[in-house]
Amino acid sequence: MGLNLSKNTVQLCTIDQIKRSAQKQKEIIYIHPAQDFVKGLMWYGIKLLDDSLIMRDYIINSDKQYIPLFVQEGVNIDEDDEDKVIKIDYLKENNIVVPFRNLSYSNFSSDGIIRFIDGNNPLPLEIHNKIKNILRTYIYFEDENIYNLIPCWIMGTYLFMCFRTYPYLHFQGEKASGKTTLFNVVSPLCFNSLSSSNISKASFYRDIEINKSTMLVDEFEKFQDTLEGEFISILNSGYKKDSYVIRCEEKKKEYLPKKFSMYSPKMFAGINDVYDVLNDRCIRINMYKLNKNTKIKYLKITDKIDNYFKELRDDLYIFGLNYAKQVYKTYTKEAMKNYKPSALSPREWELWEPIYILAHTVSDDVLKSIIKLSSVSSDQRKDDDIERNFTYKFVKCFIETVKGMTPIEDQLGMTYYDRNDLLNNIKLDDEDFSLFFKKMNTFTRYLKSKLNIKEIDHPFTREKKTIKTIGIPDGFLNSLAEQYNLTSKLSTEAKKFTDDKGTSDHLWFLHTKDKENQRPQVVEAVPEVSEILVNSGSPINPDVNQIL
Repeated sequence: MGLNLSKNTVQLCTIDQIKRSAQKQKEIIYIHPAQDFVKGLMWYGIKLLDDSLIMRDYIINSDKQYIPLFVQEGVNIDEDDEDKVIKIDYLKENNIVVPFRNLSYSNFSSDGIIRFIDGNNPLPLEIHNKIKNILRTYIYFEDENIYNLIPCWIMGTYLFMCFRTYPYLHFQGEKASGKTTLFNVVSPLCFNSLSSSNISKASFYRDIEINKSTMLVDEFEKFQDTLEGEFISILNSGYKKDSYVIRCEEKKKEYLPKKFSMYSPKMFAGINDVYDVLNDRCIRINMYKLNKNTKIKYLKITDKIDNYFKELRDDLYIFGLNYAKQVYKTYTKEAMKNYKPSALSPREWELWEPIYILAHTVSDDVLKSIIKLSSVSSDQRKDDDIERNFTYKFVKCFIETVKGMTPIEDQLGMTYYDRNDLLNNIKLDDEDFSLFFKKMNTFTRYLKSKLNIKEIDHPFTREKKTIKTIGIPDGFLNSLAEQYNLTSKLSTEAKKFTDDKGTSDHLWFLHTKDKENQRPQVVEAVPEVSEILVNSGSPINPDVNQIL
């Protein structure tokens, strides 16, 4: 049934105009100016000086074509007006659309661009071996195959836009195991590397969106302590090409939703493990202190080393321009599936497949090394999953138990709970906890290593003795529930009811003890019971946000 439009209605578009517009839209080429792979060509943003010594922004592709991102002024010589100045928009003339025309920066030097145009192209194996030799000189890994993994991963940061997913790397090791030195080596080599210490969290959205930056986070446990739900989504989804975060931006005094692409390579390092959901996106690498027989040089950045890194970084750009098409073809044909070990799960293969392809591009020996490493990594992950099941169960119990306890005090953004009471309640919840936490120091060490929570001597005393407490920062439980994907699970276990005024619904956690089994139970709160428990001093928190 058609619309009965007024005769005075102006027909804005004819059917033919709509068809022409749709056809034109199909012909448009969308290119991200930092890094992209479109129409079988690799594209990078570059900066070059023009004849007026003004730095200008361009995009260059695998066919050695470069296009100005700016509107260029030219001279139109004709019979009527020889000196008529016109403006030329080469992007528009070539049906190219870019999300922005101004590059923040580009690390592809003018010397490297000249080398690429002149055909001075290093082989993938040469680039791989250069990075590998640097790693061997300054960093110790117990597994030799890791010296092949990291160069492949770094090379992949220059053509990760060819893949639908790209794995994170997570380096875990105690102090003085070389994690910071590793980052000092990796940072100048990765594509548009961005250190977490050099930028605010709010700027991460824009920098990853604009520069496709490789995100490097050292001392991740400190970084993780301040993670919020919105930022966790960057880490959880940013390994996939079609992942976006919606943020509101002010435009003409209105706040409008805008999609930010969070897809980029990311690397983490720390003493403790990362949270479970993030771990599923990572290839984990253990680092250890040097043994007495291993000799590693101290890395001191000099002008000579800095120039060497600069030349090697240009090699990586040239590698991306020359080999992206081959890598993409191998990826789309799923040619590496024949090499996949049967032990690798679909999720693990999703992470390892880009590394297999990069290794295959380098050499057969490197590919064999990566296959071996991925099998070892898969076995390690299975062992970790057994421990993580325990950790997951413990975190869930920990959140529920704390919600059902009365704090000793709440001050200065920190809530204090009696350490002994907390452990006793947790041990009552599950026999595994009772067996594992036989000693208090086992419990406190576990809290520190897994949740980064420390015991605190409370200033108030009980029976003239200082009380040992567990201090929990405001918002920590919410963040913990987000990290372990527990929010929905906890909400389904809380009971819903309408308060006596009938104005709102609340979720309540009320813990009692089953006399027969001596286990904490979640029970439904009703107004009458609530009043009794409030009057008796029992813990009730009617704030939904605090519970979840």
